Amino acid sequence: ALAAWLSAIWLLKPENPSSPDALASGIWSVRRDHPFCPSPLPKPRLPSGFESVRLIGEGEACRPWREMPEKLQEQTVADGGKAKLEGWQEWMRWGAYREVLQKMSEAEAIAIGQCAVELRLSLHLNVAVAALRLEEWELAESACAFVLRRRTAHPKALYRQAAALRGMGQLKKAAGLLEQLITLPGHEKDAEVRRLHAAIVLDGRERARKRDAYFEAQERSIVEQRLRYQAEAEKQKANEEARKVAEVARKAARAKELAEAKQVRPEPSIGSRIEVYWSGDNDWSTGEVVERVVETYDGATEPFPRFKVRYDDNFAMTDDLTSSDSQSKPYRLLAPPPPPTLVARLVGRERASRLGQ
Repeated sequence: ALAAWLSAIWLLKPENPSSPDALASGIWSVRRDHPFCPSPLPKPRLPSGFESVRLIGEGEACRPWREMPEKLQEQTVADGGKAKLEGWQEWMRWGAYREVLQKMSEAEAIAIGQCAVELRLSLHLNVAVAALRLEEWELAESACAFVLRRRTAHPKALYRQAAALRGMGQLKKAAGLLEQLITLPGHEKDAEVRRLHAAIVLDGRERARKRDAYFEAQERSIVEQRLRYQAEAEKQKANEEARKVAEVARKAARAKELAEAKQVRPEPSIGSRIEVYWSGDNDWSTGEVVERVVETYDGATEPFPRFKVRYDDNFAMTDDLTSSDSQSKPYRLLAPPPPPTLVARLVGRERASRLGQ
């Protein structure tokens, strides 16, 4: 039914536009007596959304056509009312068919124009009904808006546009249309209008309730998130304070351990060959003492020096080798450092060999 009504609206457009594919079945349904009408009719494809909205309306006027002068419009309305003016204007909009219309009297042509106008309005109201049942809210609202532009207080158009606006979620505007409809004569106590108005009011309350619930949930979520952040910050602060306390205790224990430590092994000389015991590897590593280092701990000089040892695998490490501290590493002397004369002789030989090369 919707396709047939849209097709009839399309065929009432004066410029006689080519029909879109979406109306193929609908147009043949209203032209079954046409010799080219297929049998059976093609399966209808119902247009939807903007595709269907653009099918409604009165279309463009045929060319050439002329607008009735304003004074003549006033005279026509005075003689036969607004319907006669609409019929005359519709007659003039069908300019391409003037040869047929000229064979009629002016009264007959105006009557045909009036019929076309009223038929177009009725078709738009029917489209609105079908669109509401199919929940094509935009199409229903557009069809009713077309009628209301020409009949500003049409009861059916007001009611159906309000129903379409309700489906579109425009509750305030829909309620305003029904309140306007209730003020019209004969509709003050219309039960159907009042039921729709009550349903729209309930929809508005339900929407407000959902909106309030949504904002309350959002606010509750923000508060919970803020509390989580505060708890996390307090936890981090407590962990940091505990870490500082533990660090102070560790430093105090370390200072006490260093204060109680004693020298249990002699200091190795620079250049001596030694073996150092690595408890983690449970093995002795051979190397040469290359440097004596005096370090500080928390601003105070440690009581025992450290010694940098370069091992045979070319790995260097600085350790405490002489105290009874738990971090000290035992060592064994393998060879004392060579005498200075021997060192000078070896260095001289090495230089001479380089110069010879």
